[in-house]
Amino acid sequence: MFRISKFLCKYSKESPKKDQNLPSLPCEFILPIICHLSNDKKSLCSCLLVNRFWCLETIKVLWSKPFKLLYTCRKKPCFCSIEKRKSQAANLLSTYLSCLLHKYKDSYIQNKSNFTISSSPLFYYIDYLHDIDLNELYSAVEDWIKSSSNKKRISADILKFQQRNYLKLPNDKYNYIDFMKFLTNSSFGDEILPKYSGSSLRDLMVHVVVKAFMTQCPKLERISIDLRHTYTREQMEYFCSTLKQEPENLPVEIYETLNSYTGNGPCLDQLTELICTTRRWKSTLLLSLAKFAHNIKYLIITISYQRDYFVSDPARVHELPKVEQEASCLAMLVQSQKALKHFGLHVCSEGLPTIMSALESQVISLNSISFVNVKFSGLEIFENIRNFKNLQTLSIKSSSFDRFTFSLSLKNLEFSFLKELNLDGTYISAEVLEKLFLLCPRNLESLGLGKHTRNDIYMHRTPRKVLILIATLFPNLKNLKASIYPSEISQLCSIFTYCQDLSHITLIGSASRSGDESSNLLLYISEINQNLKELRLEGSIWSFSSFTFEMFLKNRNILKNLQVLEIIDSKDFGNQHLQVIIKCLEEIDDVALKKLVISSCEPITSKHLERVKRIVKNVSYQKLIWTGRTLTM
Repeated sequence: MFRISKFLCKYSKESPKKDQNLPSLPCEFILPIICHLSNDKKSLCSCLLVNRFWCLETIKVLWSKPFKLLYTCRKKPCFCSIEKRKSQAANLLSTYLSCLLHKYKDSYIQNKSNFTISSSPLFYYIDYLHDIDLNELYSAVEDWIKSSSNKKRISADILKFQQRNYLKLPNDKYNYIDFMKFLTNSSFGDEILPKYSGSSLRDLMVHVVVKAFMTQCPKLERISIDLRHTYTREQMEYFCSTLKQEPENLPVEIYETLNSYTGNGPCLDQLTELICTTRRWKSTLLLSLAKFAHNIKYLIITISYQRDYFVSDPARVHELPKVEQEASCLAMLVQSQKALKHFGLHVCSEGLPTIMSALESQVISLNSISFVNVKFSGLEIFENIRNFKNLQTLSIKSSSFDRFTFSLSLKNLEFSFLKELNLDGTYISAEVLEKLFLLCPRNLESLGLGKHTRNDIYMHRTPRKVLILIATLFPNLKNLKASIYPSEISQLCSIFTYCQDLSHITLIGSASRSGDESSNLLLYISEINQNLKELRLEGSIWSFSSFTFEMFLKNRNILKNLQVLEIIDSKDFGNQHLQVIIKCLEEIDDVALKKLVISSCEPITSKHLERVKRIVKNVSYQKLIWTGRTLTM
């Protein structure tokens, strides 16, 4: 990204004036370049300076998800300037309000004397918005209010607002509060302002901006309320660490009145993604979207109580009807979609049979199903999805089953098109697991058997037969994630022997050491596997000397292809191992390694870290402390 950004800046300065308005490359080349940089704000800003054509195309990408770009960092923790971020948020929202001001200026200033406004923005940026997350928007509004330019007078302004007097916001030229009242009461066609008459300035601003986006954005494709930022962030993207990930004071009215915006325009007809992992009540929102949004392809929802209750808690009994109603509204939303492709369910406290019954309406189009932290009564879930013949991805993470009983009809199941099976964090007995593998096709590409939830699985001393079964059933496996006992390390060799296309390997071990087995396994991987791109070893079970590690890296095919290397929760990975990495990387010109993550009890000097950072773009190190039983930061 840095090289592209540097090249674009240089090109923009050296381009002849006569070619300034013409693209130097065909459009079919330029557009993929800009789209490839869609998550790199710095490079996109450089693209703006190339010429007019590049600028026009970059504006569409840069302003498609401005709030995400504002609050996304490449490092964790980040070192962002809080004041700079607040200033950027203020400029961003001021630009949007300026666009609306010029759009409605005739009706707004008709009763105002001596009112003048400056020239309109170069673009109507609202048209380009594709992606909006309500938590990011809320953070931007708070940053706007707290920006340094208003810090001295903002408290007095809020007081005046509560007294229904006029006040001014960041740009002194305009009375934005007066304009927001105008938008709320007239231009958008409803009378919601009285709800905010006794509230804060922040709540009014959130309401107006959300309403503007819901009714004025013809290309709005994605709405998210993702509290954990799990689905709105891609790999190596982090939410800005200077902000709270779960705003405590997000106005309840936003969830309650969001549905009232849907009937005011055709914008939500284009909605293709909805992510809502909040626990707040959203029945009205889901019911309204079922009436207006019928083109959703990607849907992730949490159905849960407001808090974690005991079964006999009176508050839980009181909230039970609301949770069941929410599940019914979700079922209606699912049934109203034309072609749903991905469905994700989080913490489904009640109403699972109703939701699964509704999913049958998407039996042709649905190709991916994900369950996270869902408690199943039994293995009926596999019977519920038996008709999804086009299912390619099945993920059951951190979930649990009350019983492991196979029915007779389950024996006739077969997932012919399944390419990914992820059971990370979900305990399933070995017997059921073996039968489940027999239902999967031989061309399965990704298998996740990560951390298990039951302690007894780590106490098991005899190797599981499922590892041998993996090797024989899935020769085309490319991605493997598994928890391993020390006694099973030798069996992993059979997997690497038969599955020679493995490119992404994640191995998680228990706290006990494995002796020489882990060293032998590392050497075996380097000899057999020629396509390894990502290797993650987690746990103190993976113990090997710097000499063995050097032999592993000396294989030129490993370093030519390896892009990610992570050594997590290690007891003995230290300076000598890092020196081996530096030595091997410096000997090779075409290094592919882009990410190196180390967390270990052994200290690593800053001198060695600086050396490796000159070669590898993304390097992270964390010092751990061994307490005698566990590793802590």
